[in-house]
Amino acid sequence: MNYHTVCMLIDMRSALVIGARGVLGGLIADVLARDGWQVRRGVRSAPERPDEALLDLERPETLAPALDGADLVVTTVAHPRLLVERHVLEHGGTLLSVVALTRAETRPLAALAPRARGTVVPNAGIMPGLTNLAAAELLRAHPDADGVELVLTASASGTRGRAGGAFAYDNLRTRPRHRTVAIPLPAPLGRRRCIEFAEGCDGWLGDLADGREVRSHLLLVQRLPQRGLLIANAAGMCRLLPRSQFAGERRVGAGGASRDPVAEWVAVVRDGRRLAALTVECEGDYRGTASAIAAFAEAARGRDLPPGCHEPQGLFTLEQLAPRLARDGVRIVPRHG
Repeated sequence: MNYHTVCMLIDMRSALVIGARGVLGGLIADVLARDGWQVRRGVRSAPERPDEALLDLERPETLAPALDGADLVVTTVAHPRLLVERHVLEHGGTLLSVVALTRAETRPLAALAPRARGTVVPNAGIMPGLTNLAAAELLRAHPDADGVELVLTASASGTRGRAGGAFAYDNLRTRPRHRTVAIPLPAPLGRRRCIEFAEGCDGWLGDLADGREVRSHLLLVQRLPQRGLLIANAAGMCRLLPRSQFAGERRVGAGGASRDPVAEWVAVVRDGRRLAALTVECEGDYRGTASAIAAFAEAARGRDLPPGCHEPQGLFTLEQLAPRLARDGVRIVPRHG
């Protein structure tokens, strides 16, 4: 047992992962357990394992028994009433959420800040999440930038959960046709044409978006599905995309989550010209998200985080997260604009 593992075990703290029977939630629970957290898995039906706890968001009476006593709560499950987030703010603890929430959606949580006892961090995955920290770093170096350009890379054929596919699907169907742009992504992806999506969400960047134009784009790693998506877009048929191609759960192979290349792109621009760019690179979007949560959790451990609802860039920096990310092969790479 190495020194790092011994230190983590001495400082073992409790974590509850909501949605732990899903693809992403299960992966996050496994990664946190390896990091020394004492993990309980929140599930919405009868527990089947000793480490499972009943937590059904449609049954609010199950929240307190599962949540109380957890130092860290991680949720992969979206709920329109934000019940888990509200509970943590009221009763204490730290919550990391991989659910992408806009400022309009988190505004009710921000209003609870004056009497908050706990800390809620939405948008704590890769994109949004690590991309927020990358954008903050680039904007500190280029405060004159008037725009931010983002690319989410996703696997069209790897293992995925329902929520992951629905995220892309719902944000593509907002209009019949979207703008496209060529982005010089690193090998093995290369220069690829990406489709803009989630217009109006400001890249989930929070205050970083103020006064700046933010454009978010999607790239399906596999070339044939991406080509089909671009053809449908050119024909103005994005609102007719079949939900089954995006939003169904898919489990591929015994190896679990995909190891397809991920290169989330973040660039800052001025007058349409790219000033600087970073990529967040790893193998597998779900694996990378689990590593991001583990890095946020490690950076939060032992810190007195301010109560209230805070975007990731308000509490953390890439420098703080980099050592934990590197252990899982997640790299932050400077790129030429």
